[in-house]
Amino acid sequence: MTEPSSCSTKLSKKRRDQHRYVIEVQGYTDKTGPVHYNVVLSQKRAEEVARYLMAKEKIPLRSIHMLGAGVAEDEQKTREERKLSRRVEVKIWVPEVDSAAKMQTATTATN
Repeated sequence: MTEPSSCSTKLSKKRRDQHRYVIEVQGYTDKTGPVHYNVVLSQKRAEEVARYLMAKEKIPLRSIHMLGAGVAEDEQKTREERKLSRRVEVKIWVPEVDSAAKMQTATTATN
């Protein structure tokens, strides 16, 4: 698990270097439990990270897109694999220098 402070430090550095960016926050769950519950739980995970980014990193809500993706598509046969599936991924999308229409992933942080 990546520590929030190290992720937010990397995120802050990437964000300071860019004037235009979109932050994508995706929450995931393991395969246990009902499907509807997992979708709601994954959305709550994404919202908590977005709330942290707004409060601690001063990122405006308009720059954050959240998605509760439900069950992760990872292999989940062992307890450790299920643990790794319960996560939030944060990506920064910035325009490429040569084309404003294309976007590239700047960073991915897994919690």
